[in-house]
Amino acid sequence: MVILSEEIINPKIKKNCCRSMYFDFNDYLINGERGQPPFTPIISVIIQLYNRLLDIDAVGVEMITENTR
Repeated sequence: MVILSEEIINPKIKKNCCRSMYFDFNDYLINGERGQPPFTPIISVIIQLYNRLLDIDAVGVEMITENTR
């Protein structure tokens, strides 16, 4: 998962030509404007991430980090 800020998109991404299919963020941005991902999204991973974030929010970050040490 990649999150891009406006500070990165305008000066860096839009002016950069990428030859990699997976890291062509301009293509991602164009598809995002029309409300579509460039590839079929992995819905199950997004649902698992959402549920895990709900669990973390319910228990608290401190509890989670203490249990993983």
